[in-house]
Amino acid sequence: MKSLIFLCACMILAFSAVTKAQSGDTPAILHQLADEYYSWRNVNYPVNSSDAGLHTWDTRLTEYSPAAIAARREHVVSLLAQVN
Repeated sequence: MKSLIFLCACMILAFSAVTKAQSGDTPAILHQLADEYYSWRNVNYPVNSSDAGLHTWDTRLTEYSPAAIAARREHVVSLLAQVN
């Protein structure tokens, strides 16, 4: 649950940072990054995607090993770096 809250907070910060950018192609890049994030999130948090109505990964659970948590954190940090 803490991971999900952390990811949501990161995405809110990322979206607010992007809206302040002045580049003309920022919306297209933001849409691409958001699409990639949501696809990644659905795979990494299959219970949440099932709750939202996407039943592709109904047979899976989120892995909470230290390595998996670190990998997800690294992905979010990388995504925020791209957004910034």
